[in-house]
Amino acid sequence: MPTPIPDFVHEDLAALEIALTSQAIDQLAKYLSLLLDANTRMNLTAVRDPDTAWRRLIIDSLTVLPGMEDMPPGSTVIDVGTGGGMPGIPLAIARPDLRFTLIDATGKKAAFVTQTIATMRLPNATALQARAELLGR
Repeated sequence: MPTPIPDFVHEDLAALEIALTSQAIDQLAKYLSLLLDANTRMNLTAVRDPDTAWRRLIIDSLTVLPGMEDMPPGSTVIDVGTGGGMPGIPLAIARPDLRFTLIDATGKKAAFVTQTIATMRLPNATALQARAELLGR
């Protein structure tokens, strides 16, 4: 069951001038539920409170959206050190027209992100377990 969407989510997004569809917000809630559930078994984030998670993990991840407005469809975005999938997964939900590659060196984190991408059916996102300095060679 997705994490409930607090009223402040809509208010905070409006204050940032970020417009998302209700479907995208529902997907963000589903992602947050998956993250917080997995976090009870492995350390993906220090944030455990759902309201705090909405602000510090989801909304904070989306604050870069205004800077991505001019990216043409099909552009690739790389999230280095994605951890539990932030900001990559929230951005992939908000911008389905872009391609996202989420990279983390830690196997359990990359596995969680891979499974989450599959579970959520995000065709515009891919996860890799790798060290960024090695991929850059």
